[in-house]
Amino acid sequence: MFCQGGSASNGLLNNIRNYFWIGVQQHSSRQISLRLYEHLHKLSYQWHMDRKIGEVIEIMDRGVDSVNQLIIYMVFNIAPVIMDIVIAIIYFCVTFNYIFGLIVLTTMAIYLIATFFITEWRTAFRRAMLKRENELQAVAVDSLMNFETVF
Repeated sequence: MFCQGGSASNGLLNNIRNYFWIGVQQHSSRQISLRLYEHLHKLSYQWHMDRKIGEVIEIMDRGVDSVNQLIIYMVFNIAPVIMDIVIAIIYFCVTFNYIFGLIVLTTMAIYLIATFFITEWRTAFRRAMLKRENELQAVAVDSLMNFETVF
């Protein structure tokens, strides 16, 4: 339990993983941010005048965080689960009968399909929320940038 994260210290293995991963995460965040800023600086003056800077900054921050979360999710969640499923299917096929392996495969396929459709349904709500957050951030940053006009 201590190694898996069941204790107050959040688990020895989890802490070791985070220690080694933080360098990779910081490097990728830095590279993505640099490329994004380089791209934004190459855009035309008119593009910058037509955009709300607060909204652009919010989208940029969220995008960099999303890429990092996607990488973490793929490496530490998706890949191990796929390996577990493949090992379970092989184990059931070899140890018992191929029917049991087929049952595991079918169950996982149904689960993945259901998860996909539920995620698609929830995405519409998430997009609406993010749109509102972008608008809020745009107003907040623009009001600070134009402080002398507001007061």
